[in-house]
Amino acid sequence: MSNLSRYYLSYLYNIFLRLTLGTRLDDNLSGLFAVKRERMFELDFNKIFWGYGDYFFRLLLLSQRAGFLHIEVPVFYGNRLGGESKTRFLQIFAKYTREVFYILLLKVLGRW
Repeated sequence: MSNLSRYYLSYLYNIFLRLTLGTRLDDNLSGLFAVKRERMFELDFNKIFWGYGDYFFRLLLLSQRAGFLHIEVPVFYGNRLGGESKTRFLQIFAKYTREVFYILLLKVLGRW
């Protein structure tokens, strides 16, 4: 990322996700992915696809547990050239963090 504060915040949050959820990926928050259709149907969609963008780390977490191969390709995000982001950082940060702790609670209760 060309914006250093965004880079470091993203880096730190990804460390938090790796430590709390046990993922082995560098970037749990964004990226492109391709999955064979048959493999995708092995996953429990009800545990993944809801919410705003937090579905992405749930998808990565459950696909990792199912033994899917993940290959990361670095992406460079430049500064926005025009307009404003519709994403409100603090709201998304709070929502994602709540979701991480919710997953941890479900894991403790044996429902994840």
